[in-house]
Amino acid sequence: MSGSIVVSGIGIISAIGNNIEEIHFSLKNGICGIKRAQILKSKYKENFLFGEIPFSNQELIKKYSLSLSEDYTRTDILAEIAFQQAFQDAGWSHECIQSNKTCFISSSTVGGMSEIDELYHDAIHKTNPSVFIQSYAFSAHAKKIVERYEIKGKTAVINTACSSSSNAILLAQRMIEQGYADRAIVGGVDSLSKFTINGFSSLSILSQGYCKAFDQNRDGLNLGESAVYLCLEKESKNTKNYYGKIISGGNANDSFHPSALSDDGKGITLAITSALEKAKLSFENIDFIQAHGTGTPNNDLVETKTMKTLFKRHLPFYSSKTYVGHTLAASGAFGIVTCLLALKNKEIYANLNFQQAIEEINYPPNLINQPFEAKYAMSNAFGFNGNCTSIILQR
Repeated sequence: MSGSIVVSGIGIISAIGNNIEEIHFSLKNGICGIKRAQILKSKYKENFLFGEIPFSNQELIKKYSLSLSEDYTRTDILAEIAFQQAFQDAGWSHECIQSNKTCFISSSTVGGMSEIDELYHDAIHKTNPSVFIQSYAFSAHAKKIVERYEIKGKTAVINTACSSSSNAILLAQRMIEQGYADRAIVGGVDSLSKFTINGFSSLSILSQGYCKAFDQNRDGLNLGESAVYLCLEKESKNTKNYYGKIISGGNANDSFHPSALSDDGKGITLAITSALEKAKLSFENIDFIQAHGTGTPNNDLVETKTMKTLFKRHLPFYSSKTYVGHTLAASGAFGIVTCLLALKNKEIYANLNFQQAIEEINYPPNLINQPFEAKYAMSNAFGFNGNCTSIILQR
């Protein structure tokens, strides 16, 4: 079993908190950050609820005393905040970050397309473009961080939709295990955008109420925004902070449908069993699951059915999306953070807004925030086009 890679720092900002302490408080007390959007500019803001970070771009820059150029998009700003928090939490110096043995693996789906109005005007403009012309790519936030902190190690940006940051974590873990890096800063970021809201609305999978993950009457997801970065390093006596271990992970693609899981849960099954085999663990070793749990009819039915079939017992599980909404590329890393907090603090979190189990399965999620001592947790993230990732963490 590979158990030598520890999470030594976390940087995070979302609708339920601006740092790891605030996030933990909200999770422990069942605080939901999903509500009517105040900052977002969209014709749908009155139709749907969102997990919005309640600060404008300028308010965020002032709040965190950031000195940034004017071409920073909202995605870039959130990434900068979480990245800085992460390495400070781990106690890493700038020299450590600049080492060629420190890798940086990020992820995003929206990227600078959060500035969709500017993108449109630049596309039709015949004279000078806006300052955002170099900021629209999904990898632009990472380029800014690499340049700002003079990162010299290996870098990459992953986009596998909702499993993006989970796959970034698996890539960083592999790079450390194989000696390409001694440490990594890894995670993902996505901000609310007209681009994604319009897209998800066209799929008719946005809920007009709160996300009711795994509920019989679930009717869709809430979109949210977040940035999450984790510091990973080999466990040693010099590790200054310690949240838990990244044990293993599995990734599979069921190649079934652009936006739906296969009815037989093949991709989920392959991801979960692969993670367990790599860790040399059995189904009985997993104490709880942070499920993908979008609140959509297809996802929750297939995921619940597959968990019940594989684990053959009523395993406690919850979806962190009931707290902050679906934060796209950041959602995998956000779910992993909730697992690390639960393991470290010997507790488990409730699946919010739940009322009635899916009738044909009768496999309800965890309903109460309560003390819960566990050794191993699993976090699931399932992206569009069937990209399924499961990661196992240890206290």
